[in-house]
Amino acid sequence: GGDIVSGVNIVREGETISSFYLVEYAGVDPANGDALFYKNTLLDNGTRDRTTTASYNEASRVVLGSAYPDLMIGLTNTLYFHNFDLSFTFQGEWGASLYNSGG
Repeated sequence: GGDIVSGVNIVREGETISSFYLVEYAGVDPANGDALFYKNTLLDNGTRDRTTTASYNEASRVVLGSAYPDLMIGLTNTLYFHNFDLSFTFQGEWGASLYNSGG
């Protein structure tokens, strides 16, 4: 099957569903303050061109994470001591990526 691209997400075999499919930001050019992007074009040897460009259109989109966490945990307990009780809940998640579309 082929890739299904919708906005900033991609559905591709072998990737987490609705992974982020974006041009990869490489920082800022210190000389002029322009945004830089990794080209990420596929080379003949199967690797990607990691040189940078100031032109967004010269950069290829790649899978850059998923909004779904790698790990989710939770713990709930109640402790009793004489006439005192303490209930608590801890929860957390790790490994999820966030996409900030704000300009």
